[in-house]
Amino acid sequence: MERRHPFAHATLSDEDLSVNFAEHTGPNDRIAVVVTAPLTTNETWTAFAPGELKVFEDGALADV
Repeated sequence: MERRHPFAHATLSDEDLSVNFAEHTGPNDRIAVVVTAPLTTNETWTAFAPGELKVFEDGALADV
């Protein structure tokens, strides 16, 4: 998952917790989160294909 400005709330799927990323980030921030299973219930997660490799640079998917 790539997050970038404007950041929104994220609600965790396994805890009763919501985080407002806008309070902790600025307009130039980018974040890439790579996990084995979706962490939040209110965001769209994109799965890698089996054996797929992706490269991230400065929080964004790199063109390689």
